[in-house]
Amino acid sequence: MHQSCLWGTLDEECVLIPQADVLTALLANVIDYLVEHLVPRLWYYPSATQRSMLVMTSDDDWSTVEQFEAMIAALEERDGKCTFYLVPGSHTLPDLVHLWAKRGHRFSCHPDFSAMVSSAEKNHSAYTSFGLDEQVLHFPDIIRTTSDEIRERYGVPIHTVRQHAIRWQGYVDAARVLAAEGIKMETNYYSIQPFAASYMTGSGRPMKFVDENGEIIDVFQQATQVTEDTTIGAHSFAPHWPTDFVLDRMAGIMDASLGGYYTGITVNIHPVSFAGYARELAEGIWDLARERGIPIDSAEDWLDFTRSRYDAELTDISWDQSKLSFSVQLPAKTPQITVMWSSHGRTMESVAVDGIKHDFVVANLWGQEWILLTLEDVSTEARVEVRFV
Repeated sequence: MHQSCLWGTLDEECVLIPQADVLTALLANVIDYLVEHLVPRLWYYPSATQRSMLVMTSDDDWSTVEQFEAMIAALEERDGKCTFYLVPGSHTLPDLVHLWAKRGHRFSCHPDFSAMVSSAEKNHSAYTSFGLDEQVLHFPDIIRTTSDEIRERYGVPIHTVRQHAIRWQGYVDAARVLAAEGIKMETNYYSIQPFAASYMTGSGRPMKFVDENGEIIDVFQQATQVTEDTTIGAHSFAPHWPTDFVLDRMAGIMDASLGGYYTGITVNIHPVSFAGYARELAEGIWDLARERGIPIDSAEDWLDFTRSRYDAELTDISWDQSKLSFSVQLPAKTPQITVMWSSHGRTMESVAVDGIKHDFVVANLWGQEWILLTLEDVSTEARVEVRFV
């Protein structure tokens, strides 16, 4: 791996490698190899057979109801779900949002400076003269005002977010503002040229922010790898790639994730773009994912799982050469979570959960054999006992 990949200067030859994900997996596997006893840990995804995830998002940007409906219909044909980030003054009606939410989609806010001013003020030169740099000075007010408007108008909780024009403030100042608003995940970090459609942060997984002093901020960053406006769009910041080129690149990213990186992919498509120039790209990405068995889910659903996994604990671990036992503790009821451990060349005999025999999956990951156990509808704790021949 090129040295620049490790020291913050991205090499264009490395941007399709989720370097941070590769290195953290290497560290965990080295620890597993060196310790004398078996060590259980949590798999990246809810299911034992899942190897990647397509986190689907969509920025409103004042799209029409018809544009929303067209995108949602196409996505649902492929069993996909999406988080839609609604702007201040969105054309979307509350009754429609509630209908779409019943079908599995999620809604949050797309904070914009326009939330802070009245319609009359928007036509005033004092407002129109504000550029993005000046608007960033009002970042906390933009977040708070937009969040309040979307909560009040649509009755939806604000748990994930992407700012309009992906505005940010400071190094982690913006993350602190989001945390103060109760927001738990943001998707602002766009992969943009010369690193479009790539792992510009070196990761496709969620990770909490940390400040210069090592303090962890309770907000996950979920970087966005692919958007239509940074790949095929007409914007000055886009490389203006052909759609087929982006789809070939996406197929490669998905195959590499399934083949050993086991990392996620976050996509953003605006409804207004879907109804215009980006339908072929969006449907192509969804079809690639579906053909490969990669779930297409909303940012909110991904956050729900991420928080459960992050807060889970494996305790009371015991190992005596033929039996491994441990407890899985969760802060609240969790629909699905998967525990894994390396076989270290041993032959499995049985797995029991709370004294009841349970199915498990044997899989080759990172070139060695692992046992994966999916637990479903765990209330707060489960006791696992693993026996080897």
